[in-house]
Amino acid sequence: MCRPEGCVLTRRERDVLNLVASGKTIKEVAAVLSISPATVAVHRKRVCGKLGVHSTAELVACAVARLCGMIEEARAATNLLAWSVIALAVVSAQRASRIRERELEIDAVIFAVGGFRGR
Repeated sequence: MCRPEGCVLTRRERDVLNLVASGKTIKEVAAVLSISPATVAVHRKRVCGKLGVHSTAELVACAVARLCGMIEEARAATNLLAWSVIALAVVSAQRASRIRERELEIDAVIFAVGGFRGR
């Protein structure tokens, strides 16, 4: 069972996980990261332990689940940002409208007392 929630992987463990999940062998991962295959095996074993998986297939499935979780988090953050921008635009428009209303009120008073500002 994959336990990605709350699991903290080191940068190197994430590197190994990503490369293994992309289909690379331990030797290929070692070559890419310029470390020994034994070191890759140690990182892979630690990642498997942290994630609670026992096979490469489970490891890949867990990596995909982590990626999907990150995508959902990013999507949620983007939605929140979009709604924040919309809310800010609405507030700005309301303020601009109130300012324009005040200007029109001032113009009406000035006009009533015999002057006109000419907006």
